[in-house]
Amino acid sequence: LRSRRRKRFFSALFEHRTVRRASLIGALTDVEREQVQAFGSAQRIVVIPNGVTPPPRGLDGEAFRRELRLAPSVPLALFVGRMDVEHKGLDLFLRGISESDRWHAALVGPDHRGGRTRLSSMAATLGIEERVHLCGVSSDAALDEAFYGADVFVLMSRWEGMPMSLLESLAHGTPAVVSPTVERLVAVERAGAGWTSSPGQLGKLLNHLCEARAELMAAGRAALELARAYDWDRIAERYEAAYATVVR
Repeated sequence: LRSRRRKRFFSALFEHRTVRRASLIGALTDVEREQVQAFGSAQRIVVIPNGVTPPPRGLDGEAFRRELRLAPSVPLALFVGRMDVEHKGLDLFLRGISESDRWHAALVGPDHRGGRTRLSSMAATLGIEERVHLCGVSSDAALDEAFYGADVFVLMSRWEGMPMSLLESLAHGTPAVVSPTVERLVAVERAGAGWTSSPGQLGKLLNHLCEARAELMAAGRAALELARAYDWDRIAERYEAAYATVVR
């Protein structure tokens, strides 16, 4: 409560004035643009997302699986990010895994307020502890191998800003399964680069993908194409064009 009061005070004192005086306001997504408009801004708002750097060439697609001691044929779903169970929908992810007995789940990232312990306990309760791999923080090279070695990237967030790990997975040619909330931000399913799943349908979708290798491969190709729109060179050009209009 005290934190919310401080934020309201800061907003009233500084943010509204800053927004009113801005010549140009940048938003990462259409959702953020709508939020800025609701904040009371009538100024010009340009939507330019974050960018991603293309991954290095020559990645070992089996390195991450060897680390997890998984055969190449084992279906592997990946999450990368802080282990914030509620925000990132990791409880929904594990329930989906529990409803599809062939899939393994790898969660890579730092702990967040005991999320790792909660996920470990949940995996044991669901009887899937042998198929859930809590990997902690990895180096950049190891993350590249994880993205490249997974069959799908899963992000079932209940709310989001701009999910960078999703963009990175697409840049590696890894298709994604996302919540409707995430689909609003990055149109994965609309681009053919993955699938949208409601919380109760994730297990059913994963079961389907076990037998849909051609569909997975096509989605992987679409993921690479979608990721090109977020390449830093293209994003930088959009920023330059937006700033040029202000200077003129």
